[in-house]
Amino acid sequence: MTLVNISGSREALDDVVLTCYEGGSFHPEIISAPQGKVSGFSALSEENPYTALLHRLETVCINAGIELKYDSKAGDALKAGEVEGYLDGFEGQLQEIGGRKKQLADSVKEYENAMTQLKHIEGMEDVSFEDIFSCKYLKVRFGRLPADSYSKLEYYSNKVFVFVPLDMREGEDYYWGIYFTTEEFAAEVDYLFSLLFFERLRIPDYVQGTPEHAMELLEQALDKEKAALAESNRELRKLIEGEQDKLL
Repeated sequence: MTLVNISGSREALDDVVLTCYEGGSFHPEIISAPQGKVSGFSALSEENPYTALLHRLETVCINAGIELKYDSKAGDALKAGEVEGYLDGFEGQLQEIGGRKKQLADSVKEYENAMTQLKHIEGMEDVSFEDIFSCKYLKVRFGRLPADSYSKLEYYSNKVFVFVPLDMREGEDYYWGIYFTTEEFAAEVDYLFSLLFFERLRIPDYVQGTPEHAMELLEQALDKEKAALAESNRELRKLIEGEQDKLL
């Protein structure tokens, strides 16, 4: 290593240091503030004007999954104002695709959960959800009830409700089923079943027909959403691959 000093106008400092740095063999030393003035000069003390921009660029790259590394073949540098505008545009595209991906992923999860839930009430073969939800004077709750709580329902035979078990599979300690009550007693009955550790199953509004028919519709919708999610993933990869070199 050879120690060298650079002298010149302060206005040219950025350009000179950048040129030396791009050469790959120049390593600036940390400058400590001198005691007193030296020939009228002192160590620079102001903040680096590019720090905030650099941090933003690093954050954008991390969010995009781009590994930060030195690129000796970097093209012409953009001015600070141009970098801001470029990052605004790139982040906007990332957020748009990312938001669409999240909506699709949430939709896929919702459909999968609905299908899992419907499997527990397949015993309701001859009744459609429209028939149940269109009842004018009844409140309907789907869900599961612990087996030991099911045995306690007889103690509440004077209450206004009917519980219909639909599924209890071997090895499980729950009865999947449905209970009916009236609007007048809904709050009281809901509280009673909460004390019995009833776990309510929310049937989405878009579920129609019998459980079997609903499962078919859900499978079709799920396949469609998964295909759209895969396309969004491809679009995101294409965007990042196309901009990675420029970002670095």
